Amino acid sequence: MDILYGQINYSFFDSYWALVHFCSGLLLGLLIVYLTRTVDKKRYYYIGIGLLVLWEIFEGLLIILNKYFTDIAESLQSIIPSDFFMTESVINITSDLILGTLGLMIIYTIFLRRFEKRINYEN
Repeated sequence: MDILYGQINYSFFDSYWALVHFCSGLLLGLLIVYLTRTVDKKRYYYIGIGLLVLWEIFEGLLIILNKYFTDIAESLQSIIPSDFFMTESVINITSDLILGTLGLMIIYTIFLRRFEKRINYEN
């Protein structure tokens, strides 16, 4: 059961961080729709999932900095919460991406429906 829920950075649902990644997917989706002004599905998901993956890579780099370059990590910890420098399991990284993508999917579905209604009204 610990794999599914409980341990921070090791479980699929790891406390409030699961909600943070879901909400980041929602906000990222809104940002993509606003900035690109498109509902092109491929483009939307390439940008969204690409940015989610880049964020996970960034988190991984912070862990490497904390392990091998402690001076840099210590100076960064003054502006970045120390939770970002903790090791994550593969399950947790996967869940972060899944929850972020779920947020993206919800926003895409909402805006796609709105766009389809607008097209139907114009015809």
